Amino acid sequence: MILSRNPRDFHAVKPMTRALIEENRVDDHHIFPNAYLRDDLLVKETKRRDCVLNRTLIDRATNQSLSRRNHRDYFGEMAARLGESKFSELLGSHLLPTVETTALLVNDYDAFLQWRCVVIGKLIETVTS
Repeated sequence: MILSRNPRDFHAVKPMTRALIEENRVDDHHIFPNAYLRDDLLVKETKRRDCVLNRTLIDRATNQSLSRRNHRDYFGEMAARLGESKFSELLGSHLLPTVETTALLVNDYDAFLQWRCVVIGKLIETVTS
């Protein structure tokens, strides 16, 4: 589903190509880091942490830098580095909310899952008519 949206690489905001995916070891990873959800936000259920709504294509270097960090800090650094326009383009390409006050950036995991479920659900409806 994400690949059909021409997702951008988390470093250079370039469209992901097969070569880029292989070179940067892009794989499906957590958006809200697993350890952060478990230890800081106290989301104990593995199914809720690992659900498809909390995953996207992220390169190995980005994933390692996220580790157990608060993703909000990491995304804040990324927004400052890229600028608002490129940052929004990047998040949008992964079907992630782009407004600073969204559940993604204010650590509201339940609201984030609900938002993403609606967005992905609408995309599935569009694709399947």
